[in-house]
Amino acid sequence: MAALPGDPGVWTLATILALTFSPCLCLVEAIVSPRPWQPLQVMLRTLADDVKTALARAGLQLALLVYQAAR
Repeated sequence: MAALPGDPGVWTLATILALTFSPCLCLVEAIVSPRPWQPLQVMLRTLADDVKTALARAGLQLALLVYQAAR
């Protein structure tokens, strides 16, 4: 059985940060470079949908990671 050195909480936090990097990057990209032809309401709705999708994907990856670790 393999074990990582250090505190397990740090490794858990690192894993969660790695899984949520994509939604954060999506959010930063939308804030930094908004499309000038797109109305603000549409941009915010699209941004919210994209972030929800990315967070759902990260949650699914985390659940599958737990499943794979238990196998």
